[in-house]
Amino acid sequence: MVCERYQLSQRTFYGRAAREGWRRTDVEASINDGPPAWSHHHYQDAVDVIADRPEFAEIQAARDNDAFNLLFSPDAEDLRGFAFRRACEAAALYKPAETAAWLRVQRLLDHAQPVRDPRDGPYRPEDHLRASYIRAMTAPTGPEDETPS
Repeated sequence: MVCERYQLSQRTFYGRAAREGWRRTDVEASINDGPPAWSHHHYQDAVDVIADRPEFAEIQAARDNDAFNLLFSPDAEDLRGFAFRRACEAAALYKPAETAAWLRVQRLLDHAQPVRDPRDGPYRPEDHLRASYIRAMTAPTGPEDETPS
């Protein structure tokens, strides 16, 4: 009934109940009952970690710099290295799904063709030179090339 009312899956409901040590009201509580030990794992965010260990501020700054460079001066090789480093970080934190996702990004980049810079026009300088050459070849040069009016 609770799952239907709050539109939750039963798996979500039972998982939260196990993590937080829920029990039915008709079951008497035991002194040893409580959330399982594995549910007490607390993950710190980057701000907390840096507050505890200031030497990690340099690592966070390097990570932020990598993200900034990818955003403002994108390069496929930099993205490949960024994806590999993120995969390594995720693996070190025992996050297999995130590790696999970053490795897929890296593998796709290994097989991708070089990407043109979107700030460049669709034509290369050689294309513009070729077009001006063709215009010069077809442009009227003298009075005999002009059409009568």
